[in-house]
Amino acid sequence: MISDGSSGTDSDLHMTYIFEWKHPDLEAGSAEARDLQAKHKLMAKMAVDKSVESIRKFVKEGVIG
Repeated sequence: MISDGSSGTDSDLHMTYIFEWKHPDLEAGSAEARDLQAKHKLMAKMAVDKSVESIRKFVKEGVIG
């Protein structure tokens, strides 16, 4: 989700990621659930980092302001 920052200008935006845990079959706190959660967190971090990198590149290239 991309939302306006407090200034309301085009250059003041906030990006929020929302991830949903869709593993009702796993017992909360089990070793399998912890392992899968760690894997998901790593993938989420990579997605966020790549998005930020891409946005910065687009700004630098003038694609977005």
